[in-house]
Amino acid sequence: MRQVLLAVAAVAALASWPQGSATPPAVREVEVVAEKFKFTPERIEVNQGDLVRVTVRSADVTHGWEIKAFDVDAYARKGGRPETVEFVADRAGSFEITCSEYCGRGHKRMKGVLVVNPGGR
Repeated sequence: MRQVLLAVAAVAALASWPQGSATPPAVREVEVVAEKFKFTPERIEVNQGDLVRVTVRSADVTHGWEIKAFDVDAYARKGGRPETVEFVADRAGSFEITCSEYCGRGHKRMKGVLVVNPGGR
């Protein structure tokens, strides 16, 4: 259900892009592999206003991939299909990415960062 809501939000963001504006938001696609106890890549860099589409898969056990600042949380299940989430990077800054599913003793060290550059392209 949440994937449907995220997809609807992404479509709404694209549909609401002002006519006559220079360009619609860029779509930034990123594939992330989660494994004990790291994300690859651990740093993702996008521009403010980009529609970000992240596909997460697990290389070992079940992991989560969460950015609380954007209310994004994907689950990469052990042996399961990758999960894709979308969101609009509507504010600039550096935002922590964490594993939201306990995956072992190194779970708390499993972090990454989303860097949103100001002002778009």
